[in-house]
Amino acid sequence: MQTRVGYKGATNPDNSRGPSPSIWSSAGISGWEPGVGYHFFDDFKEPGLVVPTITTAADLGNGYKAYNTGSGTVTYPTSFNSVEYNIGILAMGVDTAGDQGSIMRYGRPLFLTGLASTSGKAWFEARIATTQIVTNDAQIFVGFGETDNQTLDADGPLGNANVCNAEGSLIGFQREEDGLGVLNTVYADRGSSFTEVSATEATIKALTWTRIGFVYDPSNSAKCIKFFQDGVELATGITAAVLKALTYLDANPLGFTAAIFADSAGTSSYLYLDWIRYAQLEVGAVI
Repeated sequence: MQTRVGYKGATNPDNSRGPSPSIWSSAGISGWEPGVGYHFFDDFKEPGLVVPTITTAADLGNGYKAYNTGSGTVTYPTSFNSVEYNIGILAMGVDTAGDQGSIMRYGRPLFLTGLASTSGKAWFEARIATTQIVTNDAQIFVGFGETDNQTLDADGPLGNANVCNAEGSLIGFQREEDGLGVLNTVYADRGSSFTEVSATEATIKALTWTRIGFVYDPSNSAKCIKFFQDGVELATGITAAVLKALTYLDANPLGFTAAIFADSAGTSSYLYLDWIRYAQLEVGAVI
């Protein structure tokens, strides 16, 4: 018998630090046996992602690749909002228009095909924060992308004026350069612009942690992908029909992806990650 957290269907935001029961209650990860599925968690306590400014994407040898351009950085800070923390934090920073800091995790990916015959149920959540809420700041993306196809460089995965790179598909949460405190739920099917699922349902505040994520369930045709913030399900999801009608996003492996791209006011602007967690059942696995 699998062990599950006994909470679901949260209607009020949960601002605690750990993973949201409303997302993970159906996963029962603590009882997974070999062959049931794959689970990954990173709280960024191990200093394996500190990289210097580089001009080509670097394989860091620990399941991640990273890229910095200009004053873009991917580092481990020891404090958040001027307070010292004894927790792992990953920071991606920019300081001049056109800077980009980005990471992608390769290896065991997620598959979001929209079909139970080719992909199992999946879960994802990340705890994030940003430095400031101003106009002409920085575009932010946190979610999943085509790790094998996307080259991390000055123009990818993000670009100026809220574009994305057409090399690889993306799905997740985006803050636009002029988006202020709004987080969009988005996807891109190897296109140079995002398709918004919703532009009104998630928010972000300066120097305030928030948890974002999704649940993918190929058996739920009406809400094949449900998005969440701080444990509360957002009203608008993605149907299985929409997902299956795509060309690349639903057909290729997807790895965790996070990036920040600076506009003119994106000085000393950071995207912070406290932890990420994702999991997927094998096809046909029952928990």
